[in-house]
Amino acid sequence: MAPVKRNYAFERSDIPAGENYVLMINYPFRDPPLSTDLKGETFCALLGTHSSALELFLVKRKIKGPSWLSVSNFSICPAPQRVSWCKFEVIVNASKDIRVSASTKKTVDIPQVVVTAISLKTIINEKQNVNEIVSASVVCCNKAKVRPRIYFTLPCVLQIIELSCWSAGMLSHFTVVHKLDGGIFPMGFTKVAADKNSKAGSNVLSIEARWALLAYLVLNEI
Repeated sequence: MAPVKRNYAFERSDIPAGENYVLMINYPFRDPPLSTDLKGETFCALLGTHSSALELFLVKRKIKGPSWLSVSNFSICPAPQRVSWCKFEVIVNASKDIRVSASTKKTVDIPQVVVTAISLKTIINEKQNVNEIVSASVVCCNKAKVRPRIYFTLPCVLQIIELSCWSAGMLSHFTVVHKLDGGIFPMGFTKVAADKNSKAGSNVLSIEARWALLAYLVLNEI
């Protein structure tokens, strides 16, 4: 904890308006949040008890929208500790090691991203009374150009991400299906699937067992 100066400009009458000395306390997010109406003999109010870690990080590091960040004093995240599907994931021990880049370049090339649209078809599994996925179709743009635009409105910030992917060669797609219990595929369906795959030079239409459909969807590299 440490004494700091803060400005208060909100509606609570029990807190003096304007700049005051307050006691800043570091409280771990792994513990339950403190009550907003908690009071004591030496303090009259607690503020910021329900602010999220992400909110505090963005405000403290002055990250106001899509921007380049400089990350220092990091270590490579071991595979068992990863929390994302990113190919490159790092760990930093302090938020001060992340800051908005002060690059002097007027324009910085925005890296191309992979954008995927997934369409799932489901039915009701009467035996288990759950939704069961019977087919999944994926369309992917492997080199989408991202142009972030930020519009400031009161009382919020509207952020729009524009995507462009004009070349047909950048698009790929596939569909995976499984046969319903006790059902059959239409006559000639397997041959049609084989012909489509042969013509496309890849598996654009695959037939998998029910248990393998989701695994195929997750592991298939487009």
